[in-house]
Amino acid sequence: MALEHVLHSHASDSQIVILSDSKSAIAALKKMRIGDAPPTNLIRIHQLLRVIQQQATKTVIQWVISHCGIPLNELVDKLAVRACQRENVNCSTTTYYEDCKGIIQDDQDSKWQHSFADCDGAGSWTRAVINHPLKMPWFKNRNDYDNRTISTINRILIGHGRTNSFLAQMKKRDLPTCDRCDLDEEQNMQHLLLRYRHTTSMLQQIFAKHSVSVPINPGTLTDLHRFLRECVNTGNMEPLKDVAETLSLLDVKL
Repeated sequence: MALEHVLHSHASDSQIVILSDSKSAIAALKKMRIGDAPPTNLIRIHQLLRVIQQQATKTVIQWVISHCGIPLNELVDKLAVRACQRENVNCSTTTYYEDCKGIIQDDQDSKWQHSFADCDGAGSWTRAVINHPLKMPWFKNRNDYDNRTISTINRILIGHGRTNSFLAQMKKRDLPTCDRCDLDEEQNMQHLLLRYRHTTSMLQQIFAKHSVSVPINPGTLTDLHRFLRECVNTGNMEPLKDVAETLSLLDVKL
């Protein structure tokens, strides 16, 4: 439509820019060389471009992001939808990967997310905290956090760190019990954050500072997961930064 408009509504020697949101169509045109037989779905476009070129009209086809507010681009999209709805679509018509990339990506993301949420077994802590595993990592462009702090926060979020429980599994330690307190309990992430006396007393101060309502000592894993999930979902990682610094002061290395 745009090329026909150029051909019939603009004088020779004009300078024309055609905006298109189809990367695949532009890529297919770029690949064509003199003497090549154009693909069936590009024959008409190729013919129009040759006629326009003969008229000494300079035409540039520029890619733009779809639905970016260009009025006529939005209108063309609506007209294309209406044409598909009102007329028979030729089943032999082919398309290119770039045109389907967004649809494929959304479909696979949805399947991956549902698979992540519905599975059980290992990773239950992470699933309870992170709702969308494909979301941009929270530490992206967070230059105000050093690597050690980021690593500690990430290990808290996944419930996996250098605890006695982990060291015992790796045969680096005989017993998984906590050697920091007298509770005779397995030292895992839950124990360190909800049961270890020195940690819980400082965490209460941190939660009060940030107006966080999480029961501590005794506290439940559900409450802790809710707190971690809220930090991730809101992007407010300052409470967790304070937790990481507290663990460092207590010489708890995750």
